[in-house]
Amino acid sequence: MTTYDYRTLTTSINALATPPSLILDKIFTAKNQNYSSTLEIDIEKSADYKKLAPFTGSSQEGKVISKVGFSTKTVKFPRIRVKKQLSATEILAQRDIGESVYVGGDALKSPTDGKIAREQNHLKAIITKRIEWMAANALMGGIEYADNEFSFSIDYDFSSTHKPVLSENNVWGGTSADILGNLRSWKKLIAQDSGLSANIAIAGPEAVEKLLADENIRALLNNTGLSVGQLQLDNTAYIGRLCGIDVYECAEQYLDGSTSKPLIPDNAFILAASGAKFVQEYGLIEDLEADARVGMEFFSKLWYEKDPSAAWLLAESCPLPVVYQPDAVVAAKV
Repeated sequence: MTTYDYRTLTTSINALATPPSLILDKIFTAKNQNYSSTLEIDIEKSADYKKLAPFTGSSQEGKVISKVGFSTKTVKFPRIRVKKQLSATEILAQRDIGESVYVGGDALKSPTDGKIAREQNHLKAIITKRIEWMAANALMGGIEYADNEFSFSIDYDFSSTHKPVLSENNVWGGTSADILGNLRSWKKLIAQDSGLSANIAIAGPEAVEKLLADENIRALLNNTGLSVGQLQLDNTAYIGRLCGIDVYECAEQYLDGSTSKPLIPDNAFILAASGAKFVQEYGLIEDLEADARVGMEFFSKLWYEKDPSAAWLLAESCPLPVVYQPDAVVAAKV
């Protein structure tokens, strides 16, 4: 039986294609590797972008201006560590269909390698789903998780004006609803508070239904020549472009135990400036048995059990999606 070094397995899992994710692929596009288990986050507070730089004479000193305000948070990276048992029968008897799997770096090539690569792909997929869940929560103001063994929370300091909750007849679909007015108002709020232009929105299914039921919105979409609700090649439901905002529907769900839940609330409408600083931060992964300190997004290793004869395959990541400029987001309940 081949002995798989953690370096080979770590190279392999990082080389596997990452499953598509609307929120990660459209907003949290930047990634940053940290070589520490903690992260200092400088969250930018509202800055007065309307100020003009002062002039000075040729013999005068430069003018002193105030610094951009930050609130600093120090957080320990949350750790995702999952493993699965592979029986001797699964490893020795199973064969690939078709060609061998090549995943870059130190390739996994044999039939056994193909089985391991498929299981790694599954481990990577469920870790990525958790990262997407974290990113969705980050866009709504913060991440909070707790179970019997672990708890983690971080607040990204969204101001109340950036978390509007429509009520009574003002909700979308209500008798006093003004969807177009809401979009223009929230876009202006982002521009005034962050100096950036909002250009992307991710909405829950109920919010999209109310959006598309509005006659003014439908007229705007029809005038652009777009097919409402068209399916893009990356399987994201692209609704259309409104007021310079590309609107996407997020109907994805995840399992919380045995209960299926929406990735973002059905009535959520998240507006953002994609030019703001949204980053997938990754922490240092440490493993004593492998005698390794790994500065990569994913770590993987395999070890054998003698009785019953089996192997354990593990994958680990220390991710944290960070909203560095909360004023570049409006997370509304419509």
